[in-house]
Amino acid sequence: MEPAPVAIIATGVDGTTRPLVSEAYKEAMCGTIALYDQTGERVHTEYLGTMPEAGKATFAQRFTARVAWAKACYPDALHVC
Repeated sequence: MEPAPVAIIATGVDGTTRPLVSEAYKEAMCGTIALYDQTGERVHTEYLGTMPEAGKATFAQRFTARVAWAKACYPDALHVC
């Protein structure tokens, strides 16, 4: 059986504060890239996260690259965020 084609790419980003040893609370980043078929059934979810970092550059670069990859794999899919 072939997997259903991906119709929607849904992305989301959030942050959560984490206590660090010998430091104050800092914000760690997390994000999801979820793929849905044309019936709205979720067929895959990818989770990304990083430890706290000033400016969140590492997370932004990784997440943006993964979203671009998903959009390239499924060029006809609607991207919602």
